[in-house]
Amino acid sequence: MANICVCCNHPKRLQIDRDIIQGVSNSVIAKKYGLANPDLVGRHAKSHLSKQLVTAWHQKDLDESMDLLNRIDLVLKRAERIFKRNYSAGKDGMALKALSEQRQVFQLLSNISFQLHQARLAELEIAQREDGTHEGQESERFYEQIAEILTDYELMLLNKLLEKAQTGDTSIDVVREYLPDPLTIAMLEIERAYVQAETPEQHAEATEIASKFIPCEQKPGVDRPYWSGLDDPQKIDPRKRRGPSMPLVDDPADPDPEPADKPMQRTKKRGPGRPPGSRNKKTDHRRSKRGRPLKAKSTT
Repeated sequence: MANICVCCNHPKRLQIDRDIIQGVSNSVIAKKYGLANPDLVGRHAKSHLSKQLVTAWHQKDLDESMDLLNRIDLVLKRAERIFKRNYSAGKDGMALKALSEQRQVFQLLSNISFQLHQARLAELEIAQREDGTHEGQESERFYEQIAEILTDYELMLLNKLLEKAQTGDTSIDVVREYLPDPLTIAMLEIERAYVQAETPEQHAEATEIASKFIPCEQKPGVDRPYWSGLDDPQKIDPRKRRGPSMPLVDDPADPDPEPADKPMQRTKKRGPGRPPGSRNKKTDHRRSKRGRPLKAKSTT
């Protein structure tokens, strides 16, 4: 069995509907007419409000607005007639008062126009938020701005960072795992240079940039060819700043490990011995000049 609407069966339903149309809050209406829950007013306004009453009330607001504009226009015309009559009669004081009245009317009209414009902007913003158009435009405008500032390589890193932030995977290290190799950076720089080249001079500059990234011969100890003008990815820490101007640095050679069967060599001198003036009654009579105890002679 469907629930019966309390507002529809209320003896003051017409007053409740009028308050809803006028924009009175649901809690105030519920308290004013003795309703148990403000949600009852909300459900009534959503489903049971008379469309004829809504149309009639909007028409009434429109008529009142038109009546207000007509009254403002009437005041403006009267002030203009008063100004002309007193200006022709040489009564400057009355003419100035009429001009002041016209100025106030124009100021009132400008305020009304500004408030109407702000209300329309607010309604448009609400409509855009409801259908998601506003957020899409803001996002598109943001990406257009950063695309003009960041390079292609920086945009790639930014996309990876956003992907990590959206997924929430803290185990991903963007700098170490998703850093493009120098070959990718070189290709992006060459492509950017040729795309932006419009004149023969710019095309020559792009060719010069491309000549800096010519593949060289196989470098000893590296599995793939390295590129001149780029960092060796196996020699540079990925967390440090990378760039074509960074020189190639070879790792220092590791010392040869000592074999396990190599005999130990005794050092020439172990220490200065006992300090001067110190005595040990048990062992001083058996110490050599170097401070080491002498071995006991065998009696056999």
